[in-house]
Amino acid sequence: MIDAAAVGPDILLVSNGFGEAAIAGYIARAIAADNPSARIEHLLLVGRADPSEWPPAVGPSAHMPSGGLVTYWNVRNFARDLRAGLGGLTLAQFRYLTRQRQRDAIVAVGDIFCLALCLVAARCPTVFVATAKSDLVAPHSRLELAIARKAMVTFARDAATAAKLKAAGVNATFAGNIMMDGLNSTGAHLGVAPGALVVAVLPGSRSDAGSALGEQMQRLRAFSRLAKREGHAVQALVSIAPSADEHELCQAVEHHGVQLVTSGSASGVIASGAD
Repeated sequence: MIDAAAVGPDILLVSNGFGEAAIAGYIARAIAADNPSARIEHLLLVGRADPSEWPPAVGPSAHMPSGGLVTYWNVRNFARDLRAGLGGLTLAQFRYLTRQRQRDAIVAVGDIFCLALCLVAARCPTVFVATAKSDLVAPHSRLELAIARKAMVTFARDAATAAKLKAAGVNATFAGNIMMDGLNSTGAHLGVAPGALVVAVLPGSRSDAGSALGEQMQRLRAFSRLAKREGHAVQALVSIAPSADEHELCQAVEHHGVQLVTSGSASGVIASGAD
């Protein structure tokens, strides 16, 4: 005879982005710490998980050319993903979610599409960790609000967004920014020059990081010229994601007449994901 009290909740985390997948990992570890007997699994709508990662990945997944960046009417990326099999992948993921209705809860981490897919397919209590939008930048549409009202609870990315969502009838709250709260400072010294204007350059982790960095270098050089007129030196710190091609990024920088000095992960990581 199985003691029902000894069996923890059955939870499926669903994410649709690389950052969202990391956030899902933070949430999973917090759930496990609070309830070690919980069954926790992770469906990645975007990308593939490392087989050694926890929680275990389940369901169909695949790498897409855009890395999941198809929102805001990015037609070119959307077309590339369709040619790479996005339609079939989404249908397979939908079918997988329809077989998850026995779960105690689903946690949708990402944008409103992620939530909608979970609500329509799985039809079980769904928690929404909204990472994509802030009302400080782009208010939610009527359709997005209608979908968000179906969530059991929505965790917004900032207090202002939570207040707007709540006023629109969404059971929303703000409990912190997990994207930043999940980081641990390493105390690394990056050799920043005294008095310099320091600029963080974030080319991202997708396959287009090299071209993105090239465009950022153009803007950085323009900013540097303006700062120089005011008597300020500019120092840029470039974040190189583990999945990015370091050689390609160095070439993108050097193409604009700037030398990129790599510090290495041992000394250059200023913050890392919490374990």
